Amino acid sequence: MGQRKKLTFNDYKMVNKLYECSDKCPNQLPCRNGGYPSPKNCNFCVCNDFYSGTYCVTMHCDLQDWNSVRSIYNTTYNETLFTSGNNYNWDMFQKDDAGMIMAPEGRKIRVTVEKIYAAWGQLNCYVGCPFVGLEFVDNVNGDLSTMGKIFCCTKDEGYSFISKSNVIGYKAYASPGMPFDAAVKYTIV
Repeated sequence: MGQRKKLTFNDYKMVNKLYECSDKCPNQLPCRNGGYPSPKNCNFCVCNDFYSGTYCVTMHCDLQDWNSVRSIYNTTYNETLFTSGNNYNWDMFQKDDAGMIMAPEGRKIRVTVEKIYAAWGQLNCYVGCPFVGLEFVDNVNGDLSTMGKIFCCTKDEGYSFISKSNVIGYKAYASPGMPFDAAVKYTIV
């Protein structure tokens, strides 16, 4: 359950289901995209990091100040998806960014990790990447509520994969005092 740094969205979802927290609502909402009925307010769904709205259908990246959906068509993009800068704000546990990459319906996305930079190099290569990392969430039906592939080491450079659907979510994070940059290339296949 969870990761080293916090519980995941699906951990909370599982606990709510196990203890039947949402069953107090007389009418169950038709939550979408992996969302679940809120036990605190029966008129809303609890959504993952990539969706918002009453039923979790509005694409939304809800981590600090990042709000980005990248739509790709017939082009290859080389992009630095995350730069933490010096990241010495010790008042925050970490710096987070999130976004989505979308291809046209019926197409898939090839993602290649081009560059991973962490200030202490391979010293940040802990199992599960608890301090810095770039995570790609990718599922057959486009459900972005699950965990994904996490990269944080220079040995991950050159790793490539093809998405299972036309939508990929990504989250990047860096703990205070741990500068981290991640650059990827993505294209339609």
